[in-house]
Amino acid sequence: MTESEELQDEILSIDAIYPDSIVKLKDFEYELTIPSHSYLTVGLSFPTEYPANSAPKITCLSSSNSAKFEPDLATINNILKGRFYEGGVCLFDFIEDMREVFPSEEDHEPSIQASDIEETIDNLKDLNLQEGDIFEGWVTSSLISDRKSHFMARVARVYSVQQAQEMCEMLKHDKKIAKAAHNMTAWRIKRDDGITYQDYDDDGETAAGSRLLHLLTVMGLWNVVVFVSRWFGGAHIGPDRFRHISNCAREAIELSDLMDVENSSSKNNVKKTKKLK
Repeated sequence: MTESEELQDEILSIDAIYPDSIVKLKDFEYELTIPSHSYLTVGLSFPTEYPANSAPKITCLSSSNSAKFEPDLATINNILKGRFYEGGVCLFDFIEDMREVFPSEEDHEPSIQASDIEETIDNLKDLNLQEGDIFEGWVTSSLISDRKSHFMARVARVYSVQQAQEMCEMLKHDKKIAKAAHNMTAWRIKRDDGITYQDYDDDGETAAGSRLLHLLTVMGLWNVVVFVSRWFGGAHIGPDRFRHISNCAREAIELSDLMDVENSSSKNNVKKTKKLK
């Protein structure tokens, strides 16, 4: 049994964002040192069904923290479980939560109370519950990586400009998405009365939004919004970035039922036209 492409891409992304933080022990098993928290190392075991329907597990914990509070395996497993949702990778969010919960090496406070840690974890759980609806209605592409830049697209069915804008803004509340260098969007809306709206946002990646809108246009899609994130790894990749943006957007569309719905709608319109004749 080999690791899923999603897991392999996730490990590559983590290694690009946090160099030397994760080490592969064998297939499905890794050792992760929390960035800026070198005193805290965890063993990770990924089930073969990850990320489709099974969460990873913490298999061991190594801590050389001199603070009075000693993190325990159950607490860290709860943090990890709180970040997992079926079909989505969770390692980046887990790392960010760990960095927020536990003191960094630059934190010189003499001690940390267990109650403070538990309170922070409770706050993260509340945040997770709120974020549980962020991805509702979205279909996600696989991650494309090229020279330390990473691209991921999401598409959703929408029926108004306001709905498209609100769904995009909700996505930006996710920590990983918020850290992207660019979050490019495009949407096309057709009302029942035939009035149409279409627009895009480059978010600093010049011409990217217009290319996404062009993709939706040539595919004949209406009532759809596409959202593409790019995490910049420090190396410029030239026009290849536009190819990756378009490819992951197209993949997300093909993974969804948007094309099927559009084709069905077109057939119904043809039938109605024939009846009128």
